[in-house]
Amino acid sequence: MDKKTPTIIGVIKKTLLVFATLYSILSTQYSFAQNPKIKCYFNHPVNNAVSSGTNAINLNTAFVDTLIAYINRATLSIDLCVYNYYLTSGDGMDAIATAINAAYTRGVVIRWIGNGSSSNNGWVNLNTNIKTLSSPTTAGYGISHNKFVVFDVGSSNASVPIVWTGSYNFSRQQNNFDYNNIVIIQDKPLATAYYNEFNKMWGGTAAAPNLANSKFGTFKTVSTTNTFTVNGTPIEVYFSPKDQTASHLQNAIATANNELFFGIYTFTDNTTATAIKNKINAGVVGMGIMDQFSNTYTPYSTLNPVMTTNLKVYSNGSYVYHNKMMVIDALHPASDPQVCTGSFNWSASADTKNDENMIVIHDATIANEYYQSLCKNFTDVGGTACASIGVENFDYGHQQIAVYPNPSKDFINVKVKNCTDKLKVTLTNALGEILMEKNVEGNDETSFDISTLNAGLYFITAFRGDKTFAEKFLKQ
Repeated sequence: MDKKTPTIIGVIKKTLLVFATLYSILSTQYSFAQNPKIKCYFNHPVNNAVSSGTNAINLNTAFVDTLIAYINRATLSIDLCVYNYYLTSGDGMDAIATAINAAYTRGVVIRWIGNGSSSNNGWVNLNTNIKTLSSPTTAGYGISHNKFVVFDVGSSNASVPIVWTGSYNFSRQQNNFDYNNIVIIQDKPLATAYYNEFNKMWGGTAAAPNLANSKFGTFKTVSTTNTFTVNGTPIEVYFSPKDQTASHLQNAIATANNELFFGIYTFTDNTTATAIKNKINAGVVGMGIMDQFSNTYTPYSTLNPVMTTNLKVYSNGSYVYHNKMMVIDALHPASDPQVCTGSFNWSASADTKNDENMIVIHDATIANEYYQSLCKNFTDVGGTACASIGVENFDYGHQQIAVYPNPSKDFINVKVKNCTDKLKVTLTNALGEILMEKNVEGNDETSFDISTLNAGLYFITAFRGDKTFAEKFLKQ
């Protein structure tokens, strides 16, 4: 026996024991079916060919109709904190004001914050009794760039309060042409966090703003709670400029083990760009879209040499790529897939001056839905087609072992790159116990029937003669 073999096996067993301590967390926190409490939508075509089972939904121009549907359901309160509400003649966006007025008439409390240096001409259509508040326009303040709405936060029924957030402002261009996403979450604690942030700027909980207590930007306090669990899905929420939002985005990037995909409007923060670059240099596959607004800034010159054709610029003189989203490990459901989205652009102003929000959703299905959107966006701007989970012609990227489909119910395939020797493959549980074992000669691929295994996390270890490789997979 090779003298190195016991060391290798010892390392593998130690690794499996570490994974074992995480098993209960992973198996309970990450679901591969759609979480009924979380919905996400996009206003441009998506690529359902790379779906892992739940197809992403393109609402086309129906963002406004969806918003109105939620307004019409509200019974207690609607708190809107949106950068701008801009109308042009005959564009149909006045329907938002009509729905808000109807809600007010039936007794719903309406409060609305907008950015003071932007046009909110849609407010002129509101009932004059509805209270609005514009953010400061002083030199030391940035902008009120949030895009969130809180519905019925005070309901005694925990299944009623809802948060609406994402990148979407209320205008025809944002609705019909610019690239945007929205995410809608039903959860009272999460809704309360957004409500508390609103109240800091509003100056209290009353129907009318209290200007003496109103705090924007750096005058606000740090959020008291940033982490939530929504029907089993871990979610983080951060509000600029007090919650160090950029550092949390960079922390999310640091967790990427396999893939890192992004689509962003304003990208001027080179610390974030360097974090992405370092991950790509370490072997993580990177794919990204920047709006043309950002390609003259340092992050583009930092990332372009390492991403080359995997970094695309959206260039349209009339419209913008307005998303602000990062998708992590979307092709590896057992590797903590995440989505970062919200109003937060990747800039110093967004982090230190503006009022912003960023939400981080740890969910394999939601990550895959955002991946479906990004993949179509990417080909729209001239990029190559994306990989899908479980394709037979597996793109190894930086890996040497392919385990697919992942997750799976019945069979798992194992393929080892450049295998010219005998191949031994074991399937173990989270305790390191060998459940199945195969020896393969003259072939670099084998498969296991896993139909009788209990649902949960398992591990494949392949001994290729000269090296040993390990990969985890989820049995559904």
